[in-house]
Amino acid sequence: MTDRFRCYSRTIASSPAEISTAVAWLKELAVRHGMGEDSLFRLDVCASEVLDNVAEHAYHGENRDVHLHLFLDQNTSTLTIEDSGAPFDPEMHVPQPLPRSLIEAPIGGLGLSLVQKFASSLLYERIGERNRLMLRIGGRPLMPRNDRRNGRHPAAYPLERSDGTRVASEQRRGRERRVPD
Repeated sequence: MTDRFRCYSRTIASSPAEISTAVAWLKELAVRHGMGEDSLFRLDVCASEVLDNVAEHAYHGENRDVHLHLFLDQNTSTLTIEDSGAPFDPEMHVPQPLPRSLIEAPIGGLGLSLVQKFASSLLYERIGERNRLMLRIGGRPLMPRNDRRNGRHPAAYPLERSDGTRVASEQRRGRERRVPD
């Protein structure tokens, strides 16, 4: 494995040929970075399933742009996929129950379950008219941006205590000191 991080970006059309080429590109980058076989397999499955879902469900077979961003850092890969389809949060998707046998298994419908199983963490955001899905293989879990964390609102300044008194700048500690009066 390399000890330096690498960032790559690419915009593809949502056609089957472009998706296959993009998945091969992602795998090649991960191999060059020294990603292990297990992580490489997980990245392959997740990228293939998400890109196929974007093409089929978000764009309904139309060839439209999908933006890919890959961040590789030691034993971690973070893939960000952006599309302009209808809002869809895969984290809220309730997986179908697994069939009892392969004969009973329907064709399709299990892709998101595979992504949820193989990705170490997922983070979905709707930004303007775009869907952004970040999936991480290995490493620490993805965290929402600070303004969405724990459902709290961003801090308002000047800072006030719960009893309504204002916190003077010399009374602030840690991160509080970074904000001027």
